[in-house]
Amino acid sequence: MRTFILRRLIYAIPTLIGVSIITFAIVRLSPGDPIRLYTFGARDITNEDIEALRRVYGLDKAMPLQYIDWL
Repeated sequence: MRTFILRRLIYAIPTLIGVSIITFAIVRLSPGDPIRLYTFGARDITNEDIEALRRVYGLDKAMPLQYIDWL
């Protein structure tokens, strides 16, 4: 019984990693710019403000770094 539980726990680790990668990819690769959607309707927002928001939310980093931050 102990072997069965241990084997299940070992199999769960790659499964959880795979699910987290797929979830991140679905969210991040969805159409549209998240910052543009966040600021939709803001009349007095400038491109500098949009770039500052990208830096704040880490969207200016490479995808692997975004994934690590997301975790």
